[in-house]
Amino acid sequence: MAFSDDFNRADSATIGNGWVDSSGLAEISANTLYFPNNAGGSFPENLVYRNESLSNGVIEVEFNTPSRADSLPQIHARVTTGQTNTGYIFAVSGNMFMSRFVGTTTFALANAPVTISPNTWYKLRATLVGSDFTLELIRVSDSVLIASISGSDSTYSSGFYGVSYRGDSELRYDNFSMTEIASNSISISTQSYRIWARSNSDDADVTIEGSYSGSPATIERRVDDGAWVAAISNPAGGAFSDTFTLATGQYSVSYRFSDDTATEATVTPIAVGEVIACTGQSNIVGWKGDNQVFSDSSSGVTAYLFGNDDNFKQLQDPYSSSENQVDLVNDNDASPAGSWIVRFANQWLQNSDVPIGFIPCAKGGTTIQMWQKDDTTRIRDGINLYDSLTRRIGVVGGVNRVFFQLGEQDSSDAVLTEKSVYKSKLLSFANNVLTDFGVKTFIVPLHTMTRADFATQTATTGQGAIREAQVELASENNFIDVGPLLTDIDLSGVDGLHFETDEQLETVASRVYSGYVGNVSTLNISVSGIPDGTYKTYLIDQSDNILYNANATYASGAVTLSGLAVAVGTALEGYVIDNESPHTNGAVISGVTV
Repeated sequence: MAFSDDFNRADSATIGNGWVDSSGLAEISANTLYFPNNAGGSFPENLVYRNESLSNGVIEVEFNTPSRADSLPQIHARVTTGQTNTGYIFAVSGNMFMSRFVGTTTFALANAPVTISPNTWYKLRATLVGSDFTLELIRVSDSVLIASISGSDSTYSSGFYGVSYRGDSELRYDNFSMTEIASNSISISTQSYRIWARSNSDDADVTIEGSYSGSPATIERRVDDGAWVAAISNPAGGAFSDTFTLATGQYSVSYRFSDDTATEATVTPIAVGEVIACTGQSNIVGWKGDNQVFSDSSSGVTAYLFGNDDNFKQLQDPYSSSENQVDLVNDNDASPAGSWIVRFANQWLQNSDVPIGFIPCAKGGTTIQMWQKDDTTRIRDGINLYDSLTRRIGVVGGVNRVFFQLGEQDSSDAVLTEKSVYKSKLLSFANNVLTDFGVKTFIVPLHTMTRADFATQTATTGQGAIREAQVELASENNFIDVGPLLTDIDLSGVDGLHFETDEQLETVASRVYSGYVGNVSTLNISVSGIPDGTYKTYLIDQSDNILYNANATYASGAVTLSGLAVAVGTALEGYVIDNESPHTNGAVISGVTV
């Protein structure tokens, strides 16, 4: 809002143009607002106010008085009522002063002595921003600033504005103007702990959004303690969105007005790093163990989480909490706790200063069918598990990998999904992940379940068959990886199905970490003397650590074993093929992992 009046109109007892004269004494005379020589009465008096409200703004008026001693040019601001019992006065009379007034009582806020000359035009300029006021006295003829004072008061925040007169000498006003200004402010709506997935070039385009009040010439940005640079050249509309490129790392980002550098806001931390979507069932959710705790890297880099409440935050356990969950497709009612994901973050941050973030998407008790893109058997809120995965990745803006840990339900006696069906559907899932998100699927291989309802195993069903399907898919497709085997972890001391103890969770996390960062390899084995078929195969290192323990299918005496927790390029010798009865022991091979 803006208003100006040069009073260039015919002489009249009616001021017009929206002014309201409470005294009836003011008039238009010689193209000025004129107060004749009338004795003053109670204070304040002879007020001419504009019937519009002002919160923050600059009010200016030029004045000329024949006698300094008896005249009192005044600007009134934030007047509560048309008749003037509350508000602020900015005036000149021997002193230049600003006061808060209530009826006939005034409360001084600031003052300074000034000397003005009779029959000389001056400009009185009052600036109000929030509780802060400035009053300036300027000589019109040469624009010289005669005096300036400042003060503050938070009693009144808005009201009418105008001018008044008190004294026996004639007073003229000219060139009145009021320009409203917003109280400058800036805020950032992008959440702390926001993370973006790094690209192959080790950076990402990030977008920071926010809002502001006021009229900045430019909004500037600073990353950490770097230089301020122009971010938004022509701010408009009270909101901003700033997209720029950041290298992999953890940052604070600040914004400010170029012409009011005290108006500033900061969001921290935000990051560009490794982002992983976690899919599958209860073991990747976490199951009734102790809540796990992670530690930042030695340089302070942390782990990030896009929670089920659709908020970015620091990683915490349970990382797949159902508190304030937005879409309920993967709601885990069992109050999950004790996830190896948190220990995986520890492994990562102990060895890297790359920020890492997680998107929990898993649902306990699910089968491979429920993770199909077109699945209609588990619809909730109009979406299925794959739809929910897609939505979450879309909010975050992309991922670097999809973790997949699922097969328990498919290998249970109650379900017994055929190996060929599981393999086909997992391939379909991984194909969709590659097409829709542009990333590989990393399989956490099925472990050994000792619970009674997982007893049935045939060549094509049960946990062995499901595990084989996972390993085979990784060897046959370059967009599918599989982690080191977990078959040697004994779950008989818990429920026979879930990883619960700290030791178990640490083992899973350590092996998945080794596999994910590249310490997983494959070994091509050629042997003679055995017929084609599927054989239980052990690969043991010199310290009797089990490197491979699963069924493997041999054709013409050859097989490729994937998911070895051995660095690429390691020379291996010696392994055992065990077909239970009869045993085939002692076959010796040599090879180098690839």
